[in-house]
Amino acid sequence: MSKVNAGIDRPGKNQKFFGKNNLTRRKVYVAVLLTFILNFFLQPLVRGENKELIKVSDEATRRPNKNLALNKKYIFSTPPNYSHCTDEGDKVQLTDGLFTTGYYWTSLSTVGWRTHKNEKFKVWVKLDLEQVQPIAEIMVNTVGGGRAEVFFPEKITFFVSDDDKTYYQAASLNNQEFNKISASKADQLEIHKFSTEPLKTKGRYVLILFLSGGPFFFCDEIEVIEGKHSIEDANPVAEPVDIKNIDNFAVLNEQAAELKQVLAVLKSQIPDTEVKARPVIRQKLAECENKLMIDGVFSEALISSVWDDLRKYISRIFPDRTYFVWPKKNPWDNLLPNQLPLPIRELKKIAMFMGLDETRNSSFVITNLSAKEMIFEVKAAAENSPVTIRECYPVKLKDGKCINDALPILETLKIPPFESREVWISVDSRNLTAGTHETELSIKSKEIDYEVKLELEVYPVKLPDCDKNFPLYTFVFDYLETPWPNRRLSPELKKAAIEDLRKHYITVPYLGVSSIPWPAFDKNGDMNIDFSSCDEAIELWKKEPCKMLAWYWHFYLPRENKPGESNTVHFGKNFMSTEWKKRFSAWLPEFIAHLKEKGLTYDDFYFHVFDETTGDDLKETAKLIKQIDPKVKLFTSVLNAKKAERIQEIQNLTPVIDIFCPAFHFVNAKDVFNLMRKKNGILWAYYNPPVIEYRATNPYIYYRLPFWHTWKNMLQGCGIWTYWVAPHISWNSSNSGKISYDLVYSGSHAPPGVSKKELIIPSKRWEAWREGVEDYLYLDILDRLTKQAEAAGVAAKTVRAAQVLIAEEVKKVTENSAGRELADHARRELLEKILELRGKISKK
Repeated sequence: MSKVNAGIDRPGKNQKFFGKNNLTRRKVYVAVLLTFILNFFLQPLVRGENKELIKVSDEATRRPNKNLALNKKYIFSTPPNYSHCTDEGDKVQLTDGLFTTGYYWTSLSTVGWRTHKNEKFKVWVKLDLEQVQPIAEIMVNTVGGGRAEVFFPEKITFFVSDDDKTYYQAASLNNQEFNKISASKADQLEIHKFSTEPLKTKGRYVLILFLSGGPFFFCDEIEVIEGKHSIEDANPVAEPVDIKNIDNFAVLNEQAAELKQVLAVLKSQIPDTEVKARPVIRQKLAECENKLMIDGVFSEALISSVWDDLRKYISRIFPDRTYFVWPKKNPWDNLLPNQLPLPIRELKKIAMFMGLDETRNSSFVITNLSAKEMIFEVKAAAENSPVTIRECYPVKLKDGKCINDALPILETLKIPPFESREVWISVDSRNLTAGTHETELSIKSKEIDYEVKLELEVYPVKLPDCDKNFPLYTFVFDYLETPWPNRRLSPELKKAAIEDLRKHYITVPYLGVSSIPWPAFDKNGDMNIDFSSCDEAIELWKKEPCKMLAWYWHFYLPRENKPGESNTVHFGKNFMSTEWKKRFSAWLPEFIAHLKEKGLTYDDFYFHVFDETTGDDLKETAKLIKQIDPKVKLFTSVLNAKKAERIQEIQNLTPVIDIFCPAFHFVNAKDVFNLMRKKNGILWAYYNPPVIEYRATNPYIYYRLPFWHTWKNMLQGCGIWTYWVAPHISWNSSNSGKISYDLVYSGSHAPPGVSKKELIIPSKRWEAWREGVEDYLYLDILDRLTKQAEAAGVAAKTVRAAQVLIAEEVKKVTENSAGRELADHARRELLEKILELRGKISKK
């Protein structure tokens, strides 16, 4: 295979060097000559390091067969910017089939990025294969090793999509270990081809997201290998991800698309009073449009610039308005503070439906069209209203970006000039009767007095109580009981948290390490156990019926522990030593006996010993526990591992683990998934979002849809991390530089101007979780009714229609995450069918 040192379009074979149309060919020779000089005579230009010999792996120079990416078009999330290899050829060099040799970052055939800050960064490349294709492998050729601060990517994530809207994660590679190995070779850098494991997927678009390993990242070639399987036989992949959730670069593309829509609407709204100025306004709007014509490459500065331009003309486009109240397409989507009304339609009525004893949510937006700050009061007109008005408060993420996730009680709403704010409505039907209810929402400021009618339809369907008979096990790591003094909660805060957890259908409370009665041994080896914290934790939940209590031991190693380093040291210094086993075996029966004295049976609790592992430490501990008491239930969460190792580890654990809780993506590894299900058919799922910044994910996709997938895959339970970890940083993570994973916000830590009426303030994600549980409950109610109807002798055709409805609605919702309205539509269909089937049964 031929190799070149410049990645410019190759000229035709019959062109002469000095002939007509020979400019491209001359550029090639010049580029080759320059590269030769740089490689052999000049020092490298990266970080001032001396030139090093580059080793090119055989794998990197092999041209694979059936490369679907060859000569295909692609775009970047941000343009390449490393000056010594950046040129016009960057637009084609990643798929031209040519591999760089020589000094990588001074070769024009290389595509390179750098950050002027000494930090890691993200960049993605999106390829268009022109039609949906079967895909067997995706490969990326890059350079790294650590010399001159050039590292291999820390992580590469591969996504595929049929429509460029909804993407699916096909594979992910973490390369930290390879960097360590290569960095030890100080005399060379290495070119390496990273490849996914064999895939059986499909897609027209392939998006590759790189997390750099340092301040530089270079790429030479991307290959997408055609699969031998048919498109129809492609295996399902991970849960769908909206492209806007892949990372911030994709979010900017989404914002640019929204801006284009806003511009189109604004152009049609120029009032008749502006006839003379209309050409000028149209011209300015066209200039804004032209800024957004760059295909797929947007920056925050560009988006902000367009908004700034628009603000200058908003008052002229809306000459008689200082505000606008408008419906939001979907309450779960984020709202940009500077987003304009789209479409231009005033909100006059909100229609909602629900069953008895549940909480439903909706939202709308108020935009300040004036040049000064406006202060609004939004209230329910009627006293004792079932409506709670909340503000969608924009909290700051680690990177400084805002997302309107927190939902504090709305007291007054301050909106800066030409900005928008979302108002959240929660309706509690516990004190309502079945039927139609109407009320008004009052929106007032000094200048306006506006009303929105709220029409609520309540179905005569009651959801089940959250008790032993609840049809689903649900858990969240709540950390209400912690061993850290600065996070100990007051009795009032614990009570508020427990009430909040129950309102959100948590049926398996997690009791942490500080609630476990660890033993103390004196010099003679005699054991003393203090059960006070254990009893306190049980009492906290005693008044609230639960399906089970989870005792989270949180054992962790290394085996050689320093005092206080691990909970394993309660039983001796060396884990699984003879002394350790003896002490542990004396303690565990006492703990279990005490739980029985408190009225708990073996079905009322389980032990979660090691978290997120299936290794030997868990196997040895679980075997010992089962030898001591075979009736006690053991739980483990399962995350990533190499497939062969994972299967063997799970096989080793099936005799001793009662409840497997794998990360949900295991559902696509059917052999592993079904192996975990094999033990008594008990299988739960762990639904953590597949990104680091949880709060940046869409609540509908990652917190409501999981319950539809739970039903679809016949799981008995599901859980998520985490409820309460670091309330002091959740309102503004950018100040601390840390990431908050909390599902709720602390009222006492709320910033100035935010209501502190509640100790626990919910988030959009937490409300989406509740609605997801309720979706599951309606599926369960209808499913149980079909069995009752069949037993009562209702016509088979009627019963079958209800069963088909369940299957069809589950399929629609789970296979189209972008259709945010589908779950609501499905819920109404379920409610209608429940009433119909009840009527049929009552007549029998």
